[in-house]
Formats: sequence, C-alpha cells, structure tokens
Amino acid sequence: MTTALTLTAPGRLADTDRGSYRLETVSTLDAMGDNELHPLTAGRTFYVSRPWLKAVELQRDDRTAYVTCRDGAGILRGVCPVYWDEPGSRGFYDPFGQFLHRSGAEFNQDDWSPPYLIGSRAAYSCEFLVDTTIEPNQQRDVLALLLDAVTTHAREVDAASLSALYLNPRGAAQLRAALADDQPFYIAGANAVLDVPWSSMDEYVNAMGRRSGNIRREMRTFGEQGYTIAEGRLSDWIDVAADLFSRLERRYGHESSAADEAAELRTLAACADDHGHVLAIRDGAEVIGAALVFVWEGVVYTRSAGFNYGATKRAFEYFNLIYEMIRFAIEHGYRRLDMGMATYRAKLARGARLEPLWGMSISRTADSPLCNDTFGSWDQARRAAVRAADPAMLESAELP
Repeated sequence: MTTALTLTAPGRLADTDRGSYRLETVSTLDAMGDNELHPLTAGRTFYVSRPWLKAVELQRDDRTAYVTCRDGAGILRGVCPVYWDEPGSRGFYDPFGQFLHRSGAEFNQDDWSPPYLIGSRAAYSCEFLVDTTIEPNQQRDVLALLLDAVTTHAREVDAASLSALYLNPRGAAQLRAALADDQPFYIAGANAVLDVPWSSMDEYVNAMGRRSGNIRREMRTFGEQGYTIAEGRLSDWIDVAADLFSRLERRYGHESSAADEAAELRTLAACADDHGHVLAIRDGAEVIGAALVFVWEGVVYTRSAGFNYGATKRAFEYFNLIYEMIRFAIEHGYRRLDMGMATYRAKLARGARLEPLWGMSISRTADSPLCNDTFGSWDQARRAAVRAADPAMLESAELP
C-alpha cells in the first residue's frame, strides 16, 4: 500500500478544532519577530535557532519556506521550516542517494527525487519548533496541523517525496507523538556527545581511566612542537578558516573551494557571529588547523574543522583540536559538547557517547523504504552499530 505523501491518517485531526488555529506559509523568517520566535527555540538545539535558520535561508535563496501556526489570539505556537530542491553536492540531505541507494536495495529514483525536507537542512540535528508552554496534547495538535500543511505544500511544489532527516531523540519523540499511524523510522546517523562535568582538564584526563595515558602522551607530543592556540570570533577568521575547511572537504572527496567556504562563513557570521568561535592551531605565524564551534544555551556545537595537512608535524593535531574544544567548554562553564557525526573512533576514545539520529521518508508513489527487506536489514545493522557504539561496527555499517 502506498503512502501517498501524507503524514496524517484520515481522521487524525478530527478532534482538533482547526478554527482555533491559523496556518500560513511564509517565505522568510523575518515574518516572525524575535520575541515571538524565542519561546519556540528556547531549550532546542542551535540548529533550529533563529541565527542558524536565517543563515540557511540566505544560502538557499527561494527554495525555503516556513509553515506557521498561530492560535486564536494570534500567538505563534509552531513553525516548521521546509526546503525543496535538487540535492546538494555533498548529498547528506538526499534521501535516495544517502540512504536508499547506499543500502544496496533496488529503488526507483523517480519515486524519491526531487525531495522535500522538513524541520532542518544542513544541520544534522532536527527537532520541531512547537511552544512548550502549552499543554502536551496541544503541542501534539499544533505539530499535527503543521505536518498536514507541509504535505499539502510538498504536493504543490511537485515533490516526489517528503523526509525528516537527522531527527535527534527529542525530535523523533515529537514526530511519533504527532502522527496518527506508526510511520517507520530508519537510522540516518549518530551524534557524538560529550557531557562535560569537569572543572579542569586534569579532571577530564583522569576521568578517561585507562585511556588517560594515551591522552597525556598526545597532549605532550603536541606541546613539544611549540604550537600555540588562538581563539576569536568567526568574523575575524573567515578567510583563514575557509582555506582550511576546504582542504578537509576535498580530502574526503567533496567539491569545495576556499571561495565557496568563505561565502558560507560570511553568511554564518552575518547571522550568528555572536555565537560563533574559531579555535586555531598556530605554528609560529602560520595557522595549520582550525575548528568552528557555536555556543547556544550552554552547549558547544562543533560545526567545521580543517588542516593544512602538508604543514602538520604528525603530532596528534586533530586529537588536540578536540582537547581544545573540551578545554573551551570547561573554561567557560559549558556542560555539553555536541561533536556531530563521523570520526566516531576518535570521539568515542575521548569520552563521547552516541545519540541516534533518525530519518523518515515517504514517497508520493512508493511504499516505505522499510518495506524492502534489503533496506530493512541494512537499517538493522546500523541500529545495532549505534547501540553498541563500536567503531568497527559503525564503519562497517557505513555510518557517516
């Protein structure tokens, strides 16, 4: 049975007084004031904050919209960002290429492309902006109304499929509660998270137990090279950071230039400079490595990193950039470091834990991908790898 590109089964909204709410689709975040959006973003990840969403909007031009839900008094109770277009070159938000095709199962690309994305894009951590000050059943109804409206909009722009990707545990719970039927989720990735209860780097290293010796050796080797650490606002580091980040992207097979990276960083600086920090490794006057982090509500989010690989001295530069992020969090009193996807072996060995990131994709013309046995087996292997937090299993299961 096909899903017909719908997130709400017949009758799901029968008990909701639609007249109590007003749904509207707007083309820019500027249609909502800071004061009315803030209650929806409070307590959420940085990747659904106003600064981040506005930066993505500016980068994507006219392929972005926001479905809004207001109550009878005109108070904003929910917002769902939506995005539609052909997938980008990196492919992480291409449900067909990143998940269905990679599974080895046979799917028809026309059933899934072009995709329509809800909740977030380019962030790899999605949850939904619904006012948490209203009752849970009202939150569920607001999100259900938003989902009903976005499926209508997806059909209007001739999308072949609709996906919510990289749902964090809160986002997945929100979506499950709002859906009338049990829409199947698959593993889209895993987020490495380091809780930071320590008051000093010595406490952190000691807490790593049997790994402490290796960590101290890596720190000592790094220090013996005479490297220094610099820190500054994103806007002051755009050109240097862009060059280093583009080198990393090309190293892993992605099309990227320093000019492309600089354009993206300028947009981020224009929207989120108050939250962005660059941590850089200097070798004398030369910067040989850097990381961009954002701070939002006491959480440090690792966004990008890169190195001049020809100038490094094999002195555990990457690992020490991780240690500098931990030091940054400790010294500023932040209690969580969101380290993102990939390089799981390095992150797990330095104390991180994994949180699953979920995906859900429905097609206008095809069944759920989880109806395919090959895709289902692929997904089960990935679920097992995330549960086990085993680096070898994660690599074998092709976790990004």
